[in-house]
Amino acid sequence: MDNRKLQDFLYNLFEERLKTLGFQLVEIKYLVENKRKILRFYVDYPNGGIDLDGCEQISAIISKELDAIRELPDNYDLEVSSPGLDRLIITDKDYMRNLNRLVEVKLYQKLDGKKVYEGFLIDFNESCVYLKNNDVTVEIQRSNIAQNKQKIIF
Repeated sequence: MDNRKLQDFLYNLFEERLKTLGFQLVEIKYLVENKRKILRFYVDYPNGGIDLDGCEQISAIISKELDAIRELPDNYDLEVSSPGLDRLIITDKDYMRNLNRLVEVKLYQKLDGKKVYEGFLIDFNESCVYLKNNDVTVEIQRSNIAQNKQKIIF
């Protein structure tokens, strides 16, 4: 099974189970880093702020179930992690979570001479996102978005 199919298979297997336990499965990645095979689960609470105890609880739950899955490769390390403050905004759930927050959007092709926009995410639909900055609203086609994430200011 290729990586994408494996990730999708595991996501579908665990998403609802973790949801019933009060967690949100954000993403699963199977990758190789420094010759180590890693199966990484990115998890959070629905309102954000996952902590070490939450990650440990999820790790204990899924590690038992993973041992019974034949589709998994041998010898991998399981990691359960927070998706981080600056995680990418991809799905409609991500957009909902980031409404009225400051975001940074990088584009594939220039829009009005710019490839990077910052502004407050004020709305979205299946084809566009709307950012507001200094009383100016910008409409950006979702198909032109290369990367979109919450802008963190310290």
